[in-house]
Amino acid sequence: MLVARRITLLLGLALLVAAAVLMLWPLHANGVSGNALRPHYSGFGWYSYVSLPPHPTHADFVRAGITVPQDVVHDRRVLSAAIGAGGAVLLLVAGVVRPRRSDPIAA
Repeated sequence: MLVARRITLLLGLALLVAAAVLMLWPLHANGVSGNALRPHYSGFGWYSYVSLPPHPTHADFVRAGITVPQDVVHDRRVLSAAIGAGGAVLLLVAGVVRPRRSDPIAA
């Protein structure tokens, strides 16, 4: 039981570190640079086979299948949060599950 607790603890810590690294890893997408914590947006080119209104909104871009830089940043943040939440759950499980002590009276 002690080995399983240690493995759970180490896996939880590894997932938290992976989430932090993923948030700080540079984004390489059209129209965005930096990382998920501090993105730097710039103009991005796009084309569509669907007719769009003269001043398209984000919903119009999504309907046309165009990936906007905000979507890339949002996806990275959601992925990092999910990995971090998994690590936090594993740390909680490792903290709640205590090794059983043998009862000296029963022995």
